[in-house]
Amino acid sequence: MYDGALNFREVGGLPTADGRRRLRRGLLYRSGTPQLMSEEAARRMVEETGIRLVVDLRQEKEAAEEGQGGLAAAPHTRISAPFLVAAAQQAGSSVPVMQAVDPLVPHYLGYLPSSEDSILRLFRALADPATGPALLHCTAGKDRTGAAVMLVLDAVGIDRGAIVGDYVAGKDEIAAVFDTLIALPSYGERLAALPAEARTTERETAERYLVQLDLRFGGIRGWLRDHGFTADELRALEDTLTEDS
Repeated sequence: MYDGALNFREVGGLPTADGRRRLRRGLLYRSGTPQLMSEEAARRMVEETGIRLVVDLRQEKEAAEEGQGGLAAAPHTRISAPFLVAAAQQAGSSVPVMQAVDPLVPHYLGYLPSSEDSILRLFRALADPATGPALLHCTAGKDRTGAAVMLVLDAVGIDRGAIVGDYVAGKDEIAAVFDTLIALPSYGERLAALPAEARTTERETAERYLVQLDLRFGGIRGWLRDHGFTADELRALEDTLTEDS
């Protein structure tokens, strides 16, 4: 669609669990790193989608080293909201260390205690109706971005089957994305050290993640409430991101 935009897609039209509302179209997008985009491709993406906000979920050091590519020249507001985990990074790399068995669900759950400020910054930005269409991105567009999108969708009551469907939608692109990232200095061949399961987006991963959110935190709504996100802010988020079916 846009040359150099890894794993880019819109997240829109998904129904709420009660079927009465749906996620607004043209308001939420997700992708991997934009650093490989030319200025021409990035400007066309911004013009055609209306994206005004870019939420960068990468570590600050990682983002500084890798940059935004052509997107830096396109008109938008960028906010840094790094999703971090307690696990150490591989030496000299932004690639995390993941456990060999069941690497992804514990990894995703680790974002919540390690990235409180970033999660709240993300939610408050999306709750503002003046923000306009937003792009959430990390590097591969599957883990930090995948977890962040699941949190947002669950917070506004999107049907969990639809949430899981969005998580797996980019599955066929992941191998090519990882092949591309191996050539980048922040990731390189250290990606090969990740367990095979860490290079997939399976339904069962998203399903268990959502269940564990409920069990450990009372769901993302419970987590938000416990961290000072008010009922008025949650209503604003719902009003901004969803509409009547």
